[in-house]
This record gives sequence, C-alpha cells and structure tokens, in this order.
Amino acid sequence: MNSKSYIMEKIKKKNVLIAAHQGTFGGNIGANTISSGKNALLHGADIIEADVTRDTEGVLYMFHDAHEPFNFAVEKHIPEMTTAEVSALRSFNANGDKCLPAPVRLDDYLKYFKDRDCIINLDRCWNIWDEVNELVSKYDMFDRIIYKSPCGEKYCEFVKNCKYPMIYMQIISTLDQATEALRYGDKIAGFEVLYKTDDDDLCSDSFIDMCKGEELILWSNAMTLNDTDVLSAGHEDNSIIENGKDEWKWHFGKKFDIVQTDWPALWVKFRDIYFG
Repeated sequence: MNSKSYIMEKIKKKNVLIAAHQGTFGGNIGANTISSGKNALLHGADIIEADVTRDTEGVLYMFHDAHEPFNFAVEKHIPEMTTAEVSALRSFNANGDKCLPAPVRLDDYLKYFKDRDCIINLDRCWNIWDEVNELVSKYDMFDRIIYKSPCGEKYCEFVKNCKYPMIYMQIISTLDQATEALRYGDKIAGFEVLYKTDDDDLCSDSFIDMCKGEELILWSNAMTLNDTDVLSAGHEDNSIIENGKDEWKWHFGKKFDIVQTDWPALWVKFRDIYFG
C-alpha cells in the first residue's frame, strides 16, 4: 500500500496543489537545481517536479536527459558520461552565459529538501527506480515523493513487487489505459492525465468523479512545452497569460488535485482568488 496520506491532507487543505515544472528557473537559476526548487517554494508551489538521470558509474543527477545539447552545448548524454565528465559540465543561464555548475546529485537534492514542507515528483527515472529508491529510503521520504511513468504493465508490476511504499501515478491519455492500470488496486495512487479536447474522457465529470470517489490523485498539466504538443486541451500557461481568468477557472472548476505549471506564483494567486 502506498503512503499518500501526507499528500491527501495537503489536497484537502488547499483544494488544488501547484506543481512547479523543473522548479522555477530563469535568470541565473537553472532548471532541476536546488536553487530552482527553493525558488519554486518561495513562489508558493506545493510540489517540485524534477527529473532524474544516471551516469555510466551509477551516480544519479537532477537533469532531464536529452536536453544536454541545449543546456551544455554537447551532443553526449549524461547516461553516456563518466562521473568526471558530468562534473566538468557547465550550463548556460537565461542570457546565454556559460556559468552555471554541473547537475546536482540526487543525494544532495534529497538531503536539502528532506526537512522542507513540500512534495517532490521525481520524474523520468522509471528505468532506474531501484537506485532512486535506495536514496529515497536513505532520507525516509517515501510519503513525500511522487513517482510517475508512461502507461505499461512493467511499471505497475515493479510498484506492485517493490519493497518500498512508492506513491505511483501513471501517465495516461485514454480511458482504457486507466482501466488497465486500476487492476493494480491501491498500488495506483492516481493519474497524470493528457487530453487534447474539452470533451475527452479523461477530463470528463464522470471520470473525475470516479477518481475522487476512489481517492485517486489527478494531475493535469498547464505548462506550455512548445507550439505543437497539447497536454490540456489548450488550457495552459500561455493561454492564461494571454486570455486571463477563464483559462485558470477551467482547471480549478474541473477539480483536478494537482496542476503543473512553469509559473507557480500566478497559479497560487489564482487559487487564492478562486477558492477564496
């Protein structure tokens, strides 16, 4: 059984939790760093979303693999690098200056946030959960760590057979995927839902009400990844900035439990207005 009571209490208190995508970064603060996590909390975020990868020697880092060319101007990815190679990396800040330090290690990241009142989503690490779990166990943080993965039986089986109480949410885009995952009972803490239209099954009142009745956590994405990917039927950060309150009211009105954004301070402000 997972240990999501800490998270459920947060949801009960705040109605909707705000997740900061890779922390809150910009200026001279890089994504997936301790500083971006601290900044997200200062902006009022409840959850820090962060990515984890591993080098060839088994050291775990906070970094979104495949973003190496953009961040470091190198073609080699961290899973292909030695620890020494990763330590030598320097990233670009928002002005294009190469001055930020190498990716922070997961060990140091967890050590810093262990005693902070926040939730962390360790993302993109579904193929290295064994190693990640050892560090989460070291800091006794399973009640505050959310794991996510694409849909798939192998991930459900891992969580089912894991000796640790993982809070696991599956990323789904169809109702059939939800039905398949729910065969695993309380091993499924909830879903990150991806939907392209307002009448999609995964943002329907019936699906959301079912999930509420089963105390399943629902995570919706408001961040704008790019000009082509649709994560939440267009009800996302860029639309909110351009069109205003109707867009954020849509998300809150749907009663999702978590909304992920690149601009947490805006969403915290909107949440305070909406729920009064």
